[in-house]
Amino acid sequence: MNIEESVHTFIKHTQMGIEGQHIVIAVSGGPDSMALLHFLYKERQKYNIRITAAHINHQLRGDESDQDEHLVRAYCEQAGIAFISQRVDVKRYAQEQRIGSSLAARELRYSQLERILDKVKGGYLAVAHHGDDQIETVLMKLVRSANALQKPGMEAVRPFHQAILIRPFLSLSKVDIVAYCEENRIPYRIDSSNASSAYTRNRFREVILPFVTEENPNIHMHVQRYQEWLSEDQDFLNGLAEEAMKQVVLDKREQIVTISIDLFLSVALPLQRRMIHLILNYLYKKSARITSVHIEQTLTMLGANNPSATLELADGLKVNREYNRCHFVRNEQNELNQITKELKVPGKVFHSLGEVSASSVSQEEPVGPHEVLLDLDSVQMPLSVRVTLPGDRINALGMDGTKKLNRLFIDRKLPKSLRSEWPIVTDANGCIIWVPYLQRSRIAVVTEKTKNIVKLTFLRN
Repeated sequence: MNIEESVHTFIKHTQMGIEGQHIVIAVSGGPDSMALLHFLYKERQKYNIRITAAHINHQLRGDESDQDEHLVRAYCEQAGIAFISQRVDVKRYAQEQRIGSSLAARELRYSQLERILDKVKGGYLAVAHHGDDQIETVLMKLVRSANALQKPGMEAVRPFHQAILIRPFLSLSKVDIVAYCEENRIPYRIDSSNASSAYTRNRFREVILPFVTEENPNIHMHVQRYQEWLSEDQDFLNGLAEEAMKQVVLDKREQIVTISIDLFLSVALPLQRRMIHLILNYLYKKSARITSVHIEQTLTMLGANNPSATLELADGLKVNREYNRCHFVRNEQNELNQITKELKVPGKVFHSLGEVSASSVSQEEPVGPHEVLLDLDSVQMPLSVRVTLPGDRINALGMDGTKKLNRLFIDRKLPKSLRSEWPIVTDANGCIIWVPYLQRSRIAVVTEKTKNIVKLTFLRN
């Protein structure tokens, strides 16, 4: 099978679906991208495609960068290919963002390609990554990646911005591509920075790639198959994990996810790992902060016998275990919870965990754990609703002296994640009147002499 047949077969195998599309091709001027530009231009009628060449000048190599741009422009003008170029200041962006020049170049390059796609209304972005690049990527991830649940390499087809990103050359080796350029007299330039050992990828390319390709010249085909099969397995297992999550998750909000530990542990271990990954990804909004260590630490905590434990992960995310529940909480300290709100009679206060209301009743009546009756004439008004503060104590009904709320929460087994948010009702002097569901005070107890009764109610969300 020749090079062109190999690419056609790969396009069909990966279901790229490029027929009838407008494809923007990222062209640097190197042999890989120039070969891709030539191939798609030559096969434009076969696939009924329109093409636009996009060149991003990183301005990192002075006159060399300008010569790259000139080469691509001249080739496109001679062939009648639509051409767009953009210049970016990688050095300044890297300094502003405090990142390496390689990452800065990548971010600027793809942001400009997004704009070009929008400008020409392109549906596809084609990039010239090939089989050797795939080998390097897979090996680099194995050596450096902190997250074992990431895809092992580059995908041949994936969403990008409002379009689809494709890599038609992943079935080819670098040797194949250079031979294709020589055979078809395709001009190209060599980026001198590719020889620099300052870049990690270059070290893999210069040291490891020659060894593995000498051992097996077709390793790029095996690695590509490994990437495809393992990615499909990952997608399948992630789908099962998402289904299992529906039974395991008890509560899911913007910054908190609560799961049943018993139900979680009843699921197979590979799905447990992926469920934790899904939860963390949901709370972090991206997977960049998730590591295999996070997942292992969480699994260890959930499998232990301790009824309560806390695990602190990156960027303010905490995992709190309380009996049979586990709470994954992001930025749990909500400033709104610290506000003291006045509770009028009649009236309502909306709290993070529910609603506290006060109403007048004509006579004493039975109440549940979410309600309490007060002698209105014995209360220092106004009433207020707030969260607990350090040192809070209550004159608990039925016992002498006072009791610390911390001790009360522990004795009543209130989950630790709720203790900082749990509402309490106080009088005008700051004395605690009622801790819903848990304890009322000796203050303002209704007696036979009570004339005005107020009922307080707490309704959980």
